[in-house]
Amino acid sequence: MVLRGLALETTVAFLLFAMDTTAQIKSDTQVASLERQAEADRLERVKLEAVVSPRKLTPEEQMAVVARLSTFAGQKVVLTSWATDGEAWSVGQYIGGCLEAAGLIVIDERGKFASIGGYRMGVKVGGTSAALVAELMTAFKDDGNLRLVSEDKDMGKMVLTMPGAPEVSGAAAAIFIGTKPLPDMK
Repeated sequence: MVLRGLALETTVAFLLFAMDTTAQIKSDTQVASLERQAEADRLERVKLEAVVSPRKLTPEEQMAVVARLSTFAGQKVVLTSWATDGEAWSVGQYIGGCLEAAGLIVIDERGKFASIGGYRMGVKVGGTSAALVAELMTAFKDDGNLRLVSEDKDMGKMVLTMPGAPEVSGAAAAIFIGTKPLPDMK
């Protein structure tokens, strides 16, 4: 009788151990699956945050832009943006600060540009000084990680001849900060 009791107890213990091991494996599998889903959700949230967050320049990016542009100290640059785009105006704070720190003379015309026929996105650079325009584009694209639209000679000409803004005459370049571009959709 004692032997039967020990055999039964051993069998029950073995079955409980097997059930516990199976439950643990299922639990571990579920935890791993939930962790993968949580990571996928986090990555999607990071992508969404990049779409909706305003453009900015980190302190490191600002220092790199200033270093690149300091050879153009003393030249005038017009900085402009849409009249109704607060985000563009804000990123202009970073850009204008970099230009001033590099010794350029900033003519701040942000928030004064309006259009009836169309809308421009991204940062556009144009002007009369090819060297400065090229360096501005490189600085903001490579050092500042801003999305630039290719050099826009017409935009530079238009900004540099804005009616009612005689102080822009003689400027070597113009930077137009358009609406934040949408990310490449795939």
